[in-house]
Amino acid sequence: MYDAESLLKHATKSLITLVAESTLWASPEVYKRLLKQSGSGVWYPNVRRCKKGDGEKKGCADNGDRLDDNTYANYAIKKALVGTNRKLIAGFSVCHIWPKTCYDKKCHTNIANLVLMPQSLSSLSDFHFEIQLALQFHSYELYRWYPDNEKRPAKPKLYPSKWLNPLPFTPEVESALNRRKL
Repeated sequence: MYDAESLLKHATKSLITLVAESTLWASPEVYKRLLKQSGSGVWYPNVRRCKKGDGEKKGCADNGDRLDDNTYANYAIKKALVGTNRKLIAGFSVCHIWPKTCYDKKCHTNIANLVLMPQSLSSLSDFHFEIQLALQFHSYELYRWYPDNEKRPAKPKLYPSKWLNPLPFTPEVESALNRRKL
C-alpha cells in the first residue's frame, strides 16, 4: 500500500535536511556588532521592499524610507558573509526568514532575518511551511531574534540536527561593517 502522507513526510524531512546543509548564514558576531553599532540588526536602516501592487516604485522615498526590490537585502547578507567581494558567492538567492517582513524596515535588511539559499531551493522559504519553521527556529538559535509582531519560535518536529555552520567573522566582514553608512 502507498500512503501519500507518509511519502510527503519523508520527502519533507529530506528537503529540510537539504536546506539545512546548503544555506549560508552570517556569523552571530555580525549581528552582535550591528546591535552594538546602531541598536538593531539592520544593515541598511530605513530600507524596505516596495509594494508594487500599491503603486510604489524602487528608490522612491516614502516618509523617509528607501524602497527596494531586494537589492539591499542581497547586498546586506553578502557583505555580512564575505565583506565587499560578493563574487565569492555564486548561485544563491537572498531569502527572508519570516514571511512578509521584507515590507518592514526593521526586518528587510536585518541579518537575523536573512539567509542565502541555493537558487534552486529558494522558493521553499516562501512556500513551504515546515521549512519556514525550521529556518525561523535556527535563526533564533543563532541570533536570539524574531520580529516584534511574532511569537518566539519553537523547535519544530521536523528540525534537522545538523546545519551548515555560519560563515566565519573575517577581517573583510569587519571592514564592511565599519564602512556602513548609518
